[in-house]
Amino acid sequence: MIFYLADPVNPDMTTARTLVKQGASRSYGDGKANIRVVAYSCGYLYCSSRRDLTAYKLEMLPSGRYNLVEVGKRSATPLEQLAMRWPRGLFRHQDLLIENAGPFGVLVYDITDPIRPRRKYHATTSGWVQKTGLCRQMLYTLSGPQGGPELNLFEIPDK
Repeated sequence: MIFYLADPVNPDMTTARTLVKQGASRSYGDGKANIRVVAYSCGYLYCSSRRDLTAYKLEMLPSGRYNLVEVGKRSATPLEQLAMRWPRGLFRHQDLLIENAGPFGVLVYDITDPIRPRRKYHATTSGWVQKTGLCRQMLYTLSGPQGGPELNLFEIPDK
């Protein structure tokens, strides 16, 4: 749901849309299509599931309500799916979208062209990534292997 907050006491719901993909039912399918995390940036809503990262364009309708139009997608590779890529967090920094992928580590996507998000970098950690952040161009993660918490620092390559 998207709310218009000009009057914070009485917010107006401008859009209600269910973003359910085929096979995302709790009763049927494998759950890999369920949207796990979302991030909004510059008119685009990015939704990540175990199968893909999808970009939606937020468009205002003449009625004042909004509509989401799917404009781009990057499918998870077979390796990402087999290695348990499990999106747990998503945030934007400049032209990068950083995904906490659980036991698969961290994925960094280049979203210079939101219609064609592409994987720029993958960082492996020793356990499930619990927290992810960025300071300047240093990506940091807190992961939880069997031995206890571990802080990892990664430099994101320019290209």
